[in-house]
Amino acid sequence: MRPRYDKDDRFARSSAPYSSQRRQGMRDNFDLLPSTSYRAHRRTDRRNGMITSSSSRVSRSGYRHQHRAFHHSDDVESGQRQLDILDDLIDDKKEYSHRRRTKRTSMSRRQHGELLVFVKVFVSIILLSAVLVAVVSFLFWVLYTLSCYASSLSLRSSDDALVELGEEFVQNEDEIKQRIELASEQYGKESAVHSIRSEEDQGLFELIQHPGNPSIHLSVPTMYASTIIDNGDLPPTTKLFREYTSGKLLTPALASMIGAAESSDELSQRTIFVSILSNNDRQCPITISNILTSAYNPERVRIGVVDVTDSESLNYVPCDEPPQPCNLDPKQIMCRLSDNVYVYEIKPDIDAGTMFCRHIANRMYRGEHYALQVGYNSAIAFTDGWDEELIAQFEQSSNEMAVITTYLSDATQYDQEIGDAVEVRPERYTLCHASFEGVMPNRHLIQLRQNQLEQVQSVYRKAPQLQPYWSSELSFSRGHFILNVPYDHSICGLNEQEEEISMVVRAFTHGYDFYTPTKSVIFRYPDGMEGFRRKKLKPKECSSDAIVKSRHHLEKLLLANEVDSDPYGLGLVRTSQQFYKCFGIHMNEHITEHRMCEFVTSGNLHDEFIPHLRSNGMGIDYNGINFRFHELISIHKDSEHMS
Repeated sequence: MRPRYDKDDRFARSSAPYSSQRRQGMRDNFDLLPSTSYRAHRRTDRRNGMITSSSSRVSRSGYRHQHRAFHHSDDVESGQRQLDILDDLIDDKKEYSHRRRTKRTSMSRRQHGELLVFVKVFVSIILLSAVLVAVVSFLFWVLYTLSCYASSLSLRSSDDALVELGEEFVQNEDEIKQRIELASEQYGKESAVHSIRSEEDQGLFELIQHPGNPSIHLSVPTMYASTIIDNGDLPPTTKLFREYTSGKLLTPALASMIGAAESSDELSQRTIFVSILSNNDRQCPITISNILTSAYNPERVRIGVVDVTDSESLNYVPCDEPPQPCNLDPKQIMCRLSDNVYVYEIKPDIDAGTMFCRHIANRMYRGEHYALQVGYNSAIAFTDGWDEELIAQFEQSSNEMAVITTYLSDATQYDQEIGDAVEVRPERYTLCHASFEGVMPNRHLIQLRQNQLEQVQSVYRKAPQLQPYWSSELSFSRGHFILNVPYDHSICGLNEQEEEISMVVRAFTHGYDFYTPTKSVIFRYPDGMEGFRRKKLKPKECSSDAIVKSRHHLEKLLLANEVDSDPYGLGLVRTSQQFYKCFGIHMNEHITEHRMCEFVTSGNLHDEFIPHLRSNGMGIDYNGINFRFHELISIHKDSEHMS
């Protein structure tokens, strides 16, 4: 017996295709089947003339019952079969709906369970990550604390070691004096200006190895005051002047011997060596002419140019070629002073970068009293009397170890035909900030170019002001700067910022101090000037391995706590740790203080350090400076005094 479903069964009404109401209606319709048969018979009898009008209600009723009895058994059996079929369909539909609902419910529960598991895993990962971050942060804090403590110990130990070393000045004064006298005789001190072209003609150049390609050797001038050592069957070696001093300070007497001049007491008689770079610049001859014509005493100026160019190129312009041939106009200054200019050309396919070119330029120095390095190309302009102005600023510092240095700014007014800058701008760059670039563990220290600062309120506006850093674009110093801190010819392909920071630390440890000039007298041409674009030297012979090797060499140099015998290494006058301590550089943590420029431009650095200038004028004595820059200066000063 099939189960019956009443009208209150919601499942039957909602899900079954035939509800109980519809099924009851079908039963009612089946009950009317006899009436339907009665009407059909009545129509048939009427057609046959068997029904009359007098039969009316009684005859009709009797006839209805008669036919109902006749058809009732068949109709009931047929209707019951249909109801059975209908019930089967309803049961099948209910069973199908039940299975579908059960499947949907199980799927929903399974999905809900999977989502719950995912949420639990995600929350667990977040919590675990937070714990790991906390643990790593704590470990970094511990390492930072330990490194700071270790740095303080290394600073104190290095300072103590320097104090125990005793004298910062050279001990072999007689040997160095003899070496300087031999160099003066060799290159002729009385003639004041020596021509390197004659050395080339006499075959006095030496061979050096290319830093990027050992199979390439270049014939270059010998370093001033160096000694060529004959090694028999082996290639000869050169002992540089830096190896005689061992990175120590020259005595005032020895320092005064370096400088070819008839009378070193006369400022106008002191010679100047100017080194510039060129990258096949069409402006190069104009710049050389401008240097000589705008100098107060051009006869005492000697120029060394390293030009990366191809003499076989259609665009080749020799740097030492005057505007007019000398046989047509022999009075041209480049014709009259042709021996004062020497150009060393390097083919572009063997170019090894800026530092290598500057090393060759250092080799052109021949004992001049002052040394001026300027620009990374020849697109520069000099104001009238630039030599007299730079000498006056240098002498104003009263520091034999001073270096007047800054970045070049654009000239606002200039004469392109003669290369003369006719306006002296009041602004000046202050070199006061460095930073680390790259991603650990390959972060390395670089010097940053600051925005141009106009120091109207500076109390040292009319005098050179002390600053931490040095620029390769303008560097004016005594000639012994080149002898003590020569460029390393083994460095290949590094950029200007990496070049400068390495030279800064080397020069600092040799006892040199850096000053920003009171005003600019040398400018660069604005980029975009008609027929001109500023170009930097791009090394083509330096592989990526050679560049990485050079960078690692400089990084090792910056982190060194001990001085070796490398002629291109650190000096013994100061330690690199003293530099980092005083100027807010944390080498172990790879961070720098960001407010150093405020300390410099305000004159506080000058006020703090200048009182420690040695009485003989041979640089600032950092052994007497107990200072460590930090953004919380007052706290650190108190702690330093307490220690």
